[in-house]
Amino acid sequence: MSFAGLTVDDPNPDFVRIPDASGDLNLTGDLSISLWIKRTENTPGDEWFIRKNFAYAWKFSNSIPYFYMWTPGLTLVEPSPGTSISAGSDWHHMAAVYNAAEEKISIYIDGGLNVSQTIQGVVIPEDQGDLILGFYNDAGMIGMVDDVRIFNTALTADEITELFQGY
Repeated sequence: MSFAGLTVDDPNPDFVRIPDASGDLNLTGDLSISLWIKRTENTPGDEWFIRKNFAYAWKFSNSIPYFYMWTPGLTLVEPSPGTSISAGSDWHHMAAVYNAAEEKISIYIDGGLNVSQTIQGVVIPEDQGDLILGFYNDAGMIGMVDDVRIFNTALTADEITELFQGY
């Protein structure tokens, strides 16, 4: 397994830790995260699949996708009621967009806007640690993550649709 020059020797890693000693992934303003995910097993409780310490995180909790941004009180962005991604044979595109000027987080699932939420007081520290895919405190997702992209800009709805359709 390799990620733009990062190679993981373990053929079945539980998670991937991408060291960020240079701070290149320490985004403190606009942010967009796009990825494809395929859950192969439903598990009760939390299943973390991407985390950047003290900046942002994404997890499933009982098949419901939640996105977190660090604020003085930690902001949880809940999807629209009834949203769930169960295990199966389908891949799903997920994207989170934080627009700093509008103080808004938007969540997209399979190319469509699922929810937008205004948040205030986002304080993303400059030293955020490593990027972790697929694991956090023994609560990793059982499945696959592919084509993870992190942007230092707030992507538009049209750009999210292009990422979804271009896979």
